[in-house]
Amino acid sequence: MSPPHYKLTYFNMMGRAEPMRLMFAYAGVPYEDNRIEKEQWPALKSHMPNGQIPVLEVDGKQLSQSMAISTFLAKKFGLDGKDDWESAKVQEMLGALDDVKLKFRPWMMEQDANKKAEIFKTVLTETIDPYLERLSETLKKNGSGYFVGQKPTQVDFHLFHIFNWWQQANIATESVKKHPELVAFTEKMGTNPKIKQWLEKRPKTAM
Repeated sequence: MSPPHYKLTYFNMMGRAEPMRLMFAYAGVPYEDNRIEKEQWPALKSHMPNGQIPVLEVDGKQLSQSMAISTFLAKKFGLDGKDDWESAKVQEMLGALDDVKLKFRPWMMEQDANKKAEIFKTVLTETIDPYLERLSETLKKNGSGYFVGQKPTQVDFHLFHIFNWWQQANIATESVKKHPELVAFTEKMGTNPKIKQWLEKRPKTAM
């Protein structure tokens, strides 16, 4: 029986698809990295479930919603924890990460430079710094260098992507540096040979 054909469709950027691309790279599973430009989107939108991307096609069958795709791949690639409890803790951490991302939205949408700076200052103090503190404590308590269990789970790829992007865009880098555990985690993930190879060859995009 031949392996499934995977096709991941998203814009030509990291964004919501990048954790899944990292998971494909880590698992060593081939897939079609289908990147589209913004001007192509209107013609494709009606062909996508819920009119949104990313969309994963598995032998032609479509799956939308980034977290549904991530969890599907995590289960396929053994990246969802060793048991139901670890899987639930992974979902807990992914939910917390989504809460933080929502706090970022006003900053990303704001066009006025002064207002943008003020919004970021508030988000940094009220959301990011406490969140990083909690993540650091989770790593200390878990003791494996990963956030859940003794080996990577999908939440590690989502958080690695966030830290890697922040580093690239110079966002909250000083806040992350205050936590050696988070720095060590990012280095550990980034030096994995398969992830390192992906980081070196992936298209260079700002987001």
